Amino acid sequence: MLSLMSAFLAYETKGLLIGEGYPPQTLRRLRELIATDKGVERVNRVLTMFLGPEEVMLTIEVRFRRELSFEEVRISISRLKELVRDKYPEIKRIYFAAESLCDDEREKEEQVEHRSSLVG
Repeated sequence: MLSLMSAFLAYETKGLLIGEGYPPQTLRRLRELIATDKGVERVNRVLTMFLGPEEVMLTIEVRFRRELSFEEVRISISRLKELVRDKYPEIKRIYFAAESLCDDEREKEEQVEHRSSLVG
């Protein structure tokens, strides 16, 4: 009986030990929820990890609209946190990784360099 119970407990807690997250359909719903915000241009990655039975960490890689000021981005982040926590109260920690506009500039420069190397 003890062996059976220990095997059951090991199976149930395995996900917590290896960093289990939400299933794909929940991640898709989270992505759609985040994308509805007027300050968001694009949602890149949505990652979750259970930290306990009723505590989830969410990391969102997002691109905010270019025309937003720093203050407007901050307000958008607050709005998104509230929106997510209302829908998913078990999400206790929310982290944002904003895509840099510098990355776009770097990509444009690389494309120009690539085109000029093809011409020359």
